[in-house]
Amino acid sequence: FHDIDNLGNLYCIGTYNGIVNFNYGIGDPKTSPVKINAYVSKINENNTYAWTYVTTSASFNFYPQAYAFDSINDLILQQKVRTNCFLFCQEYINYLILF
Repeated sequence: FHDIDNLGNLYCIGTYNGIVNFNYGIGDPKTSPVKINAYVSKINENNTYAWTYVTTSASFNFYPQAYAFDSINDLILQQKVRTNCFLFCQEYINYLILF
C-alpha cells in the first residue's frame, strides 16, 4: 500500500524478509528474523526520508491488512499476526498507531 496524508507525507506499507535498507545512500537497514515482517516507511512532504517502523519478532509473522489516517494524521495500521507454525498456527489481528 501507499498513500499521502493531509500534510503531504507519503507512507509506504508492505512486507519484507532478510535485510532491507530503507534509506538508500545514508542507510537505515532492518533485519527480519522470521519469514515475513511488516514495515511502514514515511517520506516527508519535502521528499526527504523520515523513518521506517518494522514489526518484528522471532516467533511471529506480520501481514499488513488495512490502514487509515485519523483526524490528526496519525496512521493506524491493522495487521494480521501469525505464529510460526511448528505444531499449530495461531492468528490474530492487532492495531498500531504511528505518528
